[in-house]
Amino acid sequence: MKTLRARLASGAMPLALLLTNGAAGAQPAQTAPRRAVPPAKPSAAAAAIGGVVISRQAVTDATVRAVYTKAKWRALWSDADVAALNTALGDRSRHGLDHVAFLPDLPADAAPADIDVARTRVALAYAGALARGRVDPATLHQVYTLPRPSVDLATGLVAAIARHKVDDWLESLAPQDADYRLLSDAYRVFSEKALTAPAGPAPLEAPAQTGAAALIRVGTRDPRVRRSSNSWSRAVIS
Repeated sequence: MKTLRARLASGAMPLALLLTNGAAGAQPAQTAPRRAVPPAKPSAAAAAIGGVVISRQAVTDATVRAVYTKAKWRALWSDADVAALNTALGDRSRHGLDHVAFLPDLPADAAPADIDVARTRVALAYAGALARGRVDPATLHQVYTLPRPSVDLATGLVAAIARHKVDDWLESLAPQDADYRLLSDAYRVFSEKALTAPAGPAPLEAPAQTGAAALIRVGTRDPRVRRSSNSWSRAVIS
């Protein structure tokens, strides 16, 4: 009787031969020389973007300069990010900005660097309108104490482009409360009705007046102001 060691040795021998030499009759494999693997080439879009250098002298706006400083003065906008920006602008009526023309008027032969800078300006302008409002309330009211939101738009835009989340970033800048959504929905509903409503009668024209008589000031009584059911015969502006 074979010993345990002899049986293990005789049983393991064919398996060892198979693992080292392959099937019966196969010749030992020759080790092929290792070939250097060439580095992967960047995509056409990435190469086109990375190859465009933005002129520092051509950018004077501080926020735009901050964007390209973070981007090492290289072009930013890929086709996918441009599409996301255009989609967001196409839906700007939800924020009451449908009457604002954000897109620049560039010549057909504009240089790629100029187009990239123009898109950055558009994105920053729209982002600022969403985050802080299109008009500064302090320019409309003498007393306005509510502070406007302070947002680092340059850092946000560069990060959004790096993640290819331009549309999500822009949407996050608008107010997120329920009252704003209700106001947004109402604006769109009445805007659509205004487009389809029949034209009404022409407004009445006030008689032409010149000088101080043409002005209606606070606290002044004037017959040109319609009176309500509980007002005096001659309304007082208050």
